[in-house]
Amino acid sequence: MKRSSSVHAMGLIGLALLAGCNGSSDVVEPPAGSGAPVIVGGIEYTGQTLVMESFPVQLDTRVTMRNRSSARATVELASGCPVALLVYRDAARTQLVWDQSRGRMCTMQIQIVELAPGESQEQSTRASAYDILGDSLPDGRYYLTASVAVTSGGVRVPAGSADLGVPR
Repeated sequence: MKRSSSVHAMGLIGLALLAGCNGSSDVVEPPAGSGAPVIVGGIEYTGQTLVMESFPVQLDTRVTMRNRSSARATVELASGCPVALLVYRDAARTQLVWDQSRGRMCTMQIQIVELAPGESQEQSTRASAYDILGDSLPDGRYYLTASVAVTSGGVRVPAGSADLGVPR
């Protein structure tokens, strides 16, 4: 029996490895280091960026807002574009090199998000390496933060890192 169980387990591991290497998906694993959640007013904000396979790469940055309290919560998003991507040159996120909210056309409409206890909702934004690097920033590793436009003040959530490059 033990031999049968271990053979079965090895087969499952092999299938999992094979599924992860098949290359048919157009999304690469989220980058490591998406960062610890940020908690403001009982709402937990977590961020991650999916790197889409293309050249130049496309970034899909997502923020999940989860109500950690035992009461219903309301989040007021201050814009029609509630999430903007901030890009930094350094892991400490002190050297801001690109801010998606600059020059972006968004409505000034407040969005109301109601969350029951334990409930979550996701907001996202997209950008390409070309948008970020343009013709002035070098190819390389960049560190990402999602800026959430909340009426009570912005919330900044670490959202991973990515290697960016554009045809030159």
